[in-house]
Formats: sequence, C-alpha cells, structure tokens
Amino acid sequence: MGILLFVIYIIFLVYFLFFSEEYGRAAEAQRVYRYNLIPFVEIRRFWIYREQLGTFAVFSNIFGNVIGFLPFGFIIPVIFRRMNSGFLICVSGFILSLTVEVIQLVTKVGCFDVDDMILNTLGATLGYVLFSSVIILLLFTGNIPRGVFCEQSSQKTRELRREIMQSMISVHREACYCERSEQ
Repeated sequence: MGILLFVIYIIFLVYFLFFSEEYGRAAEAQRVYRYNLIPFVEIRRFWIYREQLGTFAVFSNIFGNVIGFLPFGFIIPVIFRRMNSGFLICVSGFILSLTVEVIQLVTKVGCFDVDDMILNTLGATLGYVLFSSVIILLLFTGNIPRGVFCEQSSQKTRELRREIMQSMISVHREACYCERSEQ
C-alpha cells in the first residue's frame, strides 16, 4: 500500500512541477534559463508583493513547496524501514529537491531556486515529524498494528512505550526542579 501511495505521489509531483501550466510553466518557445542562487530572495519577494501577486500565487509558491514534499517525509519511512531517521529524511528530501531543481534548469521548465529547495526540504522534514507523531500516538494508545510500522512484538511495543513515558516523566521532573530552584 505504501509503495502504491508513493508512486501516485510521484506522478502528481512530476505533473505539478513539470507539466502544469497553471503553476507558471511557460510554453516551449518562451523557455529561458532562470535561476535564483540567493537564499530567501524569492520568499521575501512573494511576501512583500503578496497583495499585487494575489493569495493563490503566494500560497502556491511558499506553502505549495512545503505541502508538496510533506508526503515524501511521511511515506518514505513507511516504505523503507531503514529510513527512520529525521536526518536521513531531511537529506533525502534535499536530494530530491535538488534533482527537481536541476531538471527544471536543464529543461528550462520553471526556475532553479534555492528557496524552493529550502521549502521542499522543510516540507519533507515536517512530513517526517508528522509521521513520527502518528507513530508515537499509536504507540501510546496501543493501537499500532503489529508488523506495519515496526516488527516488534506487543511485549516490545509495551517496553518501548514504557521507556518513552519514563523519559518524558524525567524531563518533566527536571523542568519542575529547574523552575523551583530558580524561585
């Protein structure tokens, strides 16, 4: 199921990034090399001129880049169990984003933009945070299906849940101790 979702996601991503005329893809005769190598220039420009550009343009550029890569960070750990690190997902999201931007530059479709890479990487990272939050929620509620997200037995799941709770309690106690000692 995860692989099917990932394939569907990639098809939509390729369509929106390379073929959709609604998202600024120029006709072949109008294509030129466009790029931005200075971080936060386009993000700032879209924010400053948001009233002139319109809500759709601002939303699709800034939030669209983040939202477009959320599924990547969520689905990859489901498909590849070794990709269970936020760092690996962040690096993988950056590599995918860099690949997309280079293809856009070479084919003159869209614009090579470091701001897009920043936002795409943020999206992949937030997708992983969402994935991790769902897993933790499922572990705490005891509703995690065995063998779906982890191959641990129910005993191992209970031990992991107990360890997480104990570490959260000790962090809370340390925070309370620090507050009392400051007073």
